[in-house]
Amino acid sequence: MKHTIIALALLMVSSFSFASELKSDEMCQKYINNLFTDVHIAEQVGMQALRVSLNRISDEHPEYLNIATEIAFGTALDDAGHARVGSYINVMCTKEGTVLMDLVYKILLEESIRITKELEATK
Repeated sequence: MKHTIIALALLMVSSFSFASELKSDEMCQKYINNLFTDVHIAEQVGMQALRVSLNRISDEHPEYLNIATEIAFGTALDDAGHARVGSYINVMCTKEGTVLMDLVYKILLEESIRITKELEATK
């Protein structure tokens, strides 16, 4: 729980005004266009999407907030999992009409549910 609070505080501090001024349908384009040219901008947009997605999970599925936060900060997935999720986000952001915040929310929730089921199965 302590890590979740710290992580959420970091997300709130690190969401820059640039990213928050983008319309939701512009975020994917800004993210993918700057991923290889200006990583700083891509990071800002990605952090904004993470913040909004984690807030939404907190409101709609609080039982998954801790694991979603661990996924967001890279402690719940192995390297292969990060590569899989990152590739999926990159591919989906090239498709017309993809909303980055919705995409990140969907992935965080799906991965949280998957990991929770795996943990429960090993008990």
